[in-house]
Amino acid sequence: GVGSGEQALKESKGNSEVGGDVYVVESTPLSSGVKKHTILVFVSDESGIINRVSSVFSRRGFNIESLAVGLNVDRALFTVVVNSTNTAMNNLAKQLAKLVKVKYVDIVTFQERLERELMLIKVKVNGHQEKQEVIQTAGIFRAKVVDVGQDAVTLSSAGDPGKSVALQTVLRKFGVLEVARTGKIALKRGESTIQDGLEGRAESAAANKKKEKKKKRGAAGSGTSAESVIVNANLEEGIVEYAEPADSLDDGEEEEDGGGGDVYVVDEELSHGIWEVGYLPNEGDYIHVDASEPGPDGEEVVERHTMSLVVEDTPGVLQQVTSTFARRGYNIQSLAVGHSEEPGQSRISLVVPGTKSSVANLCKQLLKLVYVVKVQDLTDQPYVSRELMLIKCRCTVKQRREIIDLNRIFRSKICDISKSTMTIEIEGSLDKMAAFQKMLKPYEILEVSRTGRIALSRESGVDTKFLAERGTLGGSVGF
Repeated sequence: GVGSGEQALKESKGNSEVGGDVYVVESTPLSSGVKKHTILVFVSDESGIINRVSSVFSRRGFNIESLAVGLNVDRALFTVVVNSTNTAMNNLAKQLAKLVKVKYVDIVTFQERLERELMLIKVKVNGHQEKQEVIQTAGIFRAKVVDVGQDAVTLSSAGDPGKSVALQTVLRKFGVLEVARTGKIALKRGESTIQDGLEGRAESAAANKKKEKKKKRGAAGSGTSAESVIVNANLEEGIVEYAEPADSLDDGEEEEDGGGGDVYVVDEELSHGIWEVGYLPNEGDYIHVDASEPGPDGEEVVERHTMSLVVEDTPGVLQQVTSTFARRGYNIQSLAVGHSEEPGQSRISLVVPGTKSSVANLCKQLLKLVYVVKVQDLTDQPYVSRELMLIKCRCTVKQRREIIDLNRIFRSKICDISKSTMTIEIEGSLDKMAAFQKMLKPYEILEVSRTGRIALSRESGVDTKFLAERGTLGGSVGF
């Protein structure tokens, strides 16, 4: 009867605390009127832009649940997830659009979209049997084994956020050592793109207020203004309207002339050479150089450093971290923020150019921050790194077979298709991303959304860079 049903319900709740279903997670309900919102911010790449975007969230008390941004040529697309009311999210979008170099802001919470995230998880294993069980579990979730050590196995999993949580929950019984997750990235499904209709709507709105804008400019003349697009969204109905390009700045932000470096640069000698190091292939000093050898003038060589930070989940912590980089003239080329293996903590993975000594001093400064728990520079040790990219391209019916063949070669996945477009998900190294994007150029690339790089140290203690630096690559080792 009813009594037996209540008893069964209590027993099921008790079992869920121990093991339970793989999709049961420890979550707390949101407050009344608060929703989990996904916001896209399209920006021109410029030093300090990550700090300015994150400061808009922190000044208004928003705690960023996840953030992903990856550089693509000269622009980047932020994908940010925050919990907020509809009114507060509308106001936040307006403030973001006022920032210099922000092209447009779009709230896609109630729109048809494709969402993906990437996770690296290191699991403790005792003996061969547990190792095989972990590998079999990875096969069920279509995860990849990227590193195998004597006492640990590292897996890479790409998919929707629910898949990442489910995999992490199943692997808890073995003991999760480290977790690095990117923020969620999103693209609209079908033929529609994020910037559909932006230009037309922005031009019509600008024409309606042309006289008003001329009065505001006054004696300032017709100088170059920001091309931001303010988003005015009715989130409950899923309607998004676009207003005129914004000329004003946010909360005392000063416009940059785009000349030399970041507005926070205080020491030119410290930041010398940082801005010449590119992130993408064929951009600046992309090829890895041996940092152990001095430069032409006996100076230290500037190279890209992959860093991993564990921080407390506190509003404003991301702004504190990025401000530490910006004040010292460092250009953050890649950034990914996601939950770590410990509840109440997040892992920030980022890539910054610099010399060994300057980055070592930077790590010391970061450790002085109140909410920073751990700082690692993984550059000089074997580590596994991955990135995730969603790319939408034109594709006619006759071209589908050609693109499918490319997907097999690059081991990518087709995750959405329409009459004239195809959206592809690809995971791997930066070189792989760049090569795949180059092959799709003839088909007209419509949109690209990338996560930042995430990385974990290799328990095996060996990778290609490690062997190459020791002169053992391609030769016999210990034979």
